[in-house]
Parts: sequence; C-alpha cells; structure tokens
Amino acid sequence: MGSRLLGFFVYCVNVVLGVAAVLALMSPKAGQDSFIPEGRRVQNPGAVIEQQIQSSRFTPASISQQLVNDLLKSSGSIDWKSPSFIPSSAWPRWESSHVLLGVGVVTATVDASLFGYPLSFSETFRLAGSARQWSLNPESGSIGLLPISKPFLPLITPFVIACSLPVSREMKVLEAADLLQIRSGFIDFTTR
Repeated sequence: MGSRLLGFFVYCVNVVLGVAAVLALMSPKAGQDSFIPEGRRVQNPGAVIEQQIQSSRFTPASISQQLVNDLLKSSGSIDWKSPSFIPSSAWPRWESSHVLLGVGVVTATVDASLFGYPLSFSETFRLAGSARQWSLNPESGSIGLLPISKPFLPLITPFVIACSLPVSREMKVLEAADLLQIRSGFIDFTTR
C-alpha cells in the first residue's frame, strides 16, 4: 500500500513538472504582451531621451514606449553570466528585451533561448512612491504561459534587472522626478 501511494505521489509530481515545463516553453498570449503600434525606429534614441530629460526641468516631458524600446534595441546584446555551479550551456541566452507601458504599470519582457528553445520572461511592476522617491514594485510575472506568483518572482527578477542596465541612468532620473505618471504607451514626468 505504501509503495503504491509513493508511486502515485511521484507520478503526480512528474505530471506537474511536465505541465510546468510545457507552459514555460509556450509563447505568451498575443493579447498579454501586445504593443501599441510603433512607427519608424528612432536613429539616436539616447539623445532624444536626454533632450526630453533636459526639457523636463522647464515643462512637462514625455518619453514614448517606442523610444524606450528603440533604446533597448540599440544598446546591444546582454551577457548573462551563469553561476559557477551551472554550466553556461544550461543557462539561458539573451535574445531581446522590450517594455510595455500601461496605466501605472511597466511590463518588461525578455526573450531568451535555452538549448535552442525560446523562453520569454515577463515581469510587471507597479509605480509607487511620491515626488523624488519613485519606485517600481514587482507585481506579477511569467515564464512563457507559466504564471509566477509573487513569492517566486526573485527567480526571474535578475534576468529583467540585467536587461534594464542600458536605461539605468534614465531610471535614476525618473526615480528623482517631481512628477511621474505612466500611462498607456508613455511616461510623463517633470524634474528640477
């Protein structure tokens, strides 16, 4: 009797792990990560964003989702270092990253590959704080179609944070903004 119960338990665990692996390897739903239609790519997005930051000292400024994504595209590839106990061949390789701006939220998506299979890490952050003390708090996440609950978000956060390094200077400016608002497709702000 005991061995049958143990066998049934092992079977259930294997089924759950198999379903989780299949969901993680599936592409995210089309509606979950859809973009606002973007126009032509901006040639020097860093300079345009810098100009917006400078003008935000005098008038309210906006940075579009397309501008942020163009900056991420132009920043080059990101090398994720695997921990010493994990072989680099068994560690995901970065492919691309982009953001989706919603009302009060930012969803960062990182496309990667592992053993030739595509993976998509996605994490949603909610804007919190007040003048000169803004922050983005992790709210939810997913790997492919596998939802990640809040206690397990630290599993994907390092991948998302590594992909935000090209925009870290701009993020520090926004953290210290007097007024900061995220709306669908845009970040509105004023600074001193």
